[in-house]
Amino acid sequence: MIKTWIFTANCIASILLGFWLIHPFWSNQFVVYCAYPIIFLTFCIFIYSLLKQYRCNCNFQFIKKTPIGPILTIIGCSIFLFLHEPFGFKIVMDELILLGTSMMMHFEGVALVPGAAHEITGSFRLLDGYLDKRPFFHPFLLSLLHDIIGYRPENSFILNILLTPILLSLTYLFGRKISDQNSGILGVLLITGIPLLSQNATGGGFEILNLVMILSCMIFGLRYLEKLDDDSLTTFCFAGILLAQTRYESVLYILSVTIVVLLGWAKAKRVILSWPAAISPILLLNYPLQRNAVKNNELFWQLPDGVQNPFSLDFFPDQIVHAYNYFFQIGQSQSNSLLVSILGITALIIFLIYSYSTIIIPFYSKLKSEAKTLHSDDGYDNSRNAPLILLLFLKISILLFILLMCYHWGELDDPVVSRISLPMMLMSIFTTIYCIKKYPKIILPLSIILFGGISVLHLISINAFESLQLDRSSINLFLILLTISIGLLYLNRTQTDPLPWLIGLTIVFILFCTTPIVANHRYAQGYTPAKQVTIMRNFFKKYPQRDIYFSSKSGLPAITHQISSAPIKKILLYPNTISKHLVHKNFSGIFVFQLVDVDPDTGELVVVDDYKLSPEIHYETVYEQRLVPLQLARIIQITSIDLSAMEIKSKKL
Repeated sequence: MIKTWIFTANCIASILLGFWLIHPFWSNQFVVYCAYPIIFLTFCIFIYSLLKQYRCNCNFQFIKKTPIGPILTIIGCSIFLFLHEPFGFKIVMDELILLGTSMMMHFEGVALVPGAAHEITGSFRLLDGYLDKRPFFHPFLLSLLHDIIGYRPENSFILNILLTPILLSLTYLFGRKISDQNSGILGVLLITGIPLLSQNATGGGFEILNLVMILSCMIFGLRYLEKLDDDSLTTFCFAGILLAQTRYESVLYILSVTIVVLLGWAKAKRVILSWPAAISPILLLNYPLQRNAVKNNELFWQLPDGVQNPFSLDFFPDQIVHAYNYFFQIGQSQSNSLLVSILGITALIIFLIYSYSTIIIPFYSKLKSEAKTLHSDDGYDNSRNAPLILLLFLKISILLFILLMCYHWGELDDPVVSRISLPMMLMSIFTTIYCIKKYPKIILPLSIILFGGISVLHLISINAFESLQLDRSSINLFLILLTISIGLLYLNRTQTDPLPWLIGLTIVFILFCTTPIVANHRYAQGYTPAKQVTIMRNFFKKYPQRDIYFSSKSGLPAITHQISSAPIKKILLYPNTISKHLVHKNFSGIFVFQLVDVDPDTGELVVVDDYKLSPEIHYETVYEQRLVPLQLARIIQITSIDLSAMEIKSKKL
């Protein structure tokens, strides 16, 4: 009883403190200095509960019992995801900030993004910083990696290399819980066939971790509903807390976690509550306080001119069109998987239609009965619990998708936004597995009809009926999916188990559709910030001693590579300081990265406003590269500053 009262008090205190009682200034201070120890404590409790729960498997007998087929599939798919996409920072606005936050956690133990850095008396110092809107679990894990193997920017890629096989393993495990071993293998192959996954697996973002934590919650939720004990509850609850600290919107999955906990209580006919779970609500305090601290900063919402509210139903019609263009794009311009999209949207509709009669009603009927649960050979009641868990997490994913469609920057065919679709794709894969096994005579014909409709729309969009021409990628895809359609019709008529055949076809799809898309990665070619960071990183390699001063619109690319830096605007504010560095030769060189537009009429080079320097700052160009037509990236070296001319100019102003 006392644990229940403590849990209730923690819930009330967390809500009041997080949303109403603490001023934004003190919210900022609390998060900056307390977020790291709180996330550290949460992670330690999670790992301890995980080890305690699975201590009986420490002899690795479970590995010996695992068939060799799934193991080879996971290893092979993991290697495939790393082969064709180059490692690098893919979504700069997220990945460098996450790396910078992990840097401050590693060096200073605070949750800040470094704003400037300088070499002082031969020592590299992080001078100031700001609180960012992004949650802290990914930077925390990255900081642990820094603690273990030393700080390197490339640790961002190493973390995702370590997480990717875990993601595939969890995908296999949950797919197996839904049906059988072949279902798990099909799930691994389907998620591997999404080029977007390869893009994120070779980057430095938090999307892979987000999928890992969603799957962890689903699997630990299954175990909790089976075991109904304190240890399984603790692991499940703390997995949910860590998921809420992974991406901004992932906090909504706490609703699914809460419902599963309550269903477990109803199933056990008692309140199950461990001491760690009783104090867990206060460990979520980081999230509302962080939102409270940054909510008034309009820059974090990235609102374009003329847009007052970030969310509105007015955005929905246009965003749905962008979503269609992404999910059902034929060719290599998007990082989608047409196979997952077609099977997934069909399975989602079927799953939601039949979920009430086949999942919800049987589960509640079971709660009312006193009959004992029939267990599977590995201790899970797969027939009811796995689809129920999938349904609960699917509904949150659908809610998040609807919110994205109402967001001002929710265009899924934008390479910056498309990564947000990964949780929805993950859920569609599991619903596909479930429906292929349970409703093959419904999903297979509907998938063929959907593919036919999409093909006709694609042919109309490229004027194929008038020109009688198809591009190469369309021809290849049509041949493959035509074969799939014929095979599905054959399976539907002969009542053969479709899973082995679908596994083979998915492998063919990966080889002939996914591989060319990933190898060309045209979907990322237009995102120039990633190219800019690559240019800077290559330039930094020329100075292994890191004895230069490097500036750009943001100082983060250089700071995260342990190079003295500050934004260009600070050079303009403090030209005297830069002049002293030149005179005293404090650095081997002072460099500035600039973006330059090419006038299409005259060919004149025009520096983009955010990268402009004063005319009194003299420089020479040391590197130049074309980013896209009519835009160049260049690195200049400051040679001198005419301070007297700047003083005369300032007096006139």
